[in-house]
Amino acid sequence: MVSIEYKLLPPPIPGGTLSRRELIGRLEKGLNKRLVLVTAGAGFGKSTLLSEFAREVEIPFAWYGL
Repeated sequence: MVSIEYKLLPPPIPGGTLSRRELIGRLEKGLNKRLVLVTAGAGFGKSTLLSEFAREVEIPFAWYGL
């Protein structure tokens, strides 16, 4: 069974992970949009990217893992 903390907290950023500054910049440009959709195949780092982004932005955010 998955704990509620796993669903409500961004995952930790693994050590040695490269920062994806270009993608972070594209997400920042989307801050004034109503919706930003991030899609990629399994294992391409979507959760890691969004977790890093959530830690950098100075706005409130919510996290729910599916």
